[in-house]
Amino acid sequence: MSELVFGSGIAFVRAAEQARGGTEATLEPVLGAAQLIGTPPEGAEDADWSFQTRAMSHGAASMRLGIDLWRAVVFPVRKVTKTFPGTMLVGRASSGDVLIDHPSISKLHARIRRAPDGTYTLQDAGSRNGTAIDGKPVGAQEVPLVPGASVRLGDWTLRFERLPETLALLKSS
Repeated sequence: MSELVFGSGIAFVRAAEQARGGTEATLEPVLGAAQLIGTPPEGAEDADWSFQTRAMSHGAASMRLGIDLWRAVVFPVRKVTKTFPGTMLVGRASSGDVLIDHPSISKLHARIRRAPDGTYTLQDAGSRNGTAIDGKPVGAQEVPLVPGASVRLGDWTLRFERLPETLALLKSS
């Protein structure tokens, strides 16, 4: 299984290894139908973080995301709890669906809702450090969340992607 980092996140290099032999059907249970991809805020790596040497070329994927893929984390946006069907709870609490273990993230920071038509929305849950999409603050109202959007949660800046786009990025790295 994957090495988890910063909560429910998977190190990008580990996710890329899994993606090489996988398909959408085999990887959706692990990565979810959508993902938040980003690098930890400066200084966030803890003492347990280790750097590994990999023979990987991150050229295209790094340029597409605009992040350092050696430090990148993939957070699966998938339902893991039984509460609130169709709504993924994002925060620091272990009772949520997308766990980002960082002090700038509130216990319940935001909600991501997946509509029956497969579209997504993002809503701030009254977080202490705020939520934004493409630099625009998100309040209590649901805001459409489209692939490629830049999502700010506390000190984290992440990119929202759907599984097909994420698999293309992972396989190209």
